[in-house]
Amino acid sequence: MGLWCWAVAELLWALLARIYGDAMPVVTLADLSWVVGSFMLIIALALQVRILYRLSELRLRGLLAIVLGTLFLLSAAAAFLLPQISKSELTQGELFLLVFYPLVDLLLALGALHAARFFGQGQLGRTWYALFMFAVSDSLYTWLLSEGIYVLVGSSNALTLLTDMLYLGAYLLLGWAFQAQEYLLLYGPRWRYLKVIPTWSSEEITP
Repeated sequence: MGLWCWAVAELLWALLARIYGDAMPVVTLADLSWVVGSFMLIIALALQVRILYRLSELRLRGLLAIVLGTLFLLSAAAAFLLPQISKSELTQGELFLLVFYPLVDLLLALGALHAARFFGQGQLGRTWYALFMFAVSDSLYTWLLSEGIYVLVGSSNALTLLTDMLYLGAYLLLGWAFQAQEYLLLYGPRWRYLKVIPTWSSEEITP
């Protein structure tokens, strides 16, 4: 559900960018869907950690409080300090949100990879490598936007192009990894050595 919220956010952002053009607000309705999706993914990861380490509900809530509190403190600190060391024209609220995204990406990537070590010899964690690319892309986007370098409409620049390519690449990697994860669950670690991937109707798997 968290990733579906992100997908809705992408569609909303694309629609709003089409409507507003270069007058696109920094914070839009799409951010609501991104934030909700992020919280849902954090909670889903926390539930996995609870199962792995057999945490009580009280300890799970304490862990969530610590994680979310750390995210908010780091985002708030960055939103306060960035205007002091740069010429950013963004508000502290906008900076808070823009810093929050890459921190969430990094948290989810590290947490998911750690949890995935317990399943399939870590191979199930490959799906979440894309979150590292999201973290880099979102960090670049935050920096470029705060410095007025990011170009939404018109002649682009190399840094904007790099940011967008990393972002698109992260989604491509995510899609490929989900497909690989499906094959891993269906056919085991040897799926990569199959000459032909069996269809859903196949009764036998020929190595």
